[in-house]
Amino acid sequence: LRDDLGESMTLPTAIVDSIFNITPTLASSVSHVTSDGGDSVTDRGVCWSTSPSPTVHDNHTSDGEGLGSFMSDLTDMNAGSIYYVRAYATNSVGTGYGPQVSFTTVADSVYCVGISIPYSNNFRNSDDIVCWSIVDANGDGNTFRFYPYFGNVEYAEYPNVYTPTKADEY
Repeated sequence: LRDDLGESMTLPTAIVDSIFNITPTLASSVSHVTSDGGDSVTDRGVCWSTSPSPTVHDNHTSDGEGLGSFMSDLTDMNAGSIYYVRAYATNSVGTGYGPQVSFTTVADSVYCVGISIPYSNNFRNSDDIVCWSIVDANGDGNTFRFYPYFGNVEYAEYPNVYTPTKADEY
């Protein structure tokens, strides 16, 4: 397709920059439209699914128009599930999708306690309220994910955190 000046128009592009505030049923994201494809972006947002390559026919947000950054709230998710997310943008040519990212929602059962975590296995030495959930990604029930406590019902993962098993006695 070409515009009135004969310039080529293509699908717009968008990228998910980060996923954060992950809870059992909700998450937030920051994304941005990187190219309008030569025409005005009339819709933008993120789409998500438990299956790879989500589209606007799956769960999705509509977060405005144009180039630049935008925030999205992902809702109606299931606890302890892996979700695939892509940013999208739409112009007169169609809808373009960015690279896929994935994350796991917090399990329903999140346990918290004030403990001192020893300096080992990539943890920092501190006295914190620490929360954890059982993540059964391998089907063996032995993997735990740790979180810092951020207030009422909001948890976030430590980036690149060591994920101990029951044998690690944490």
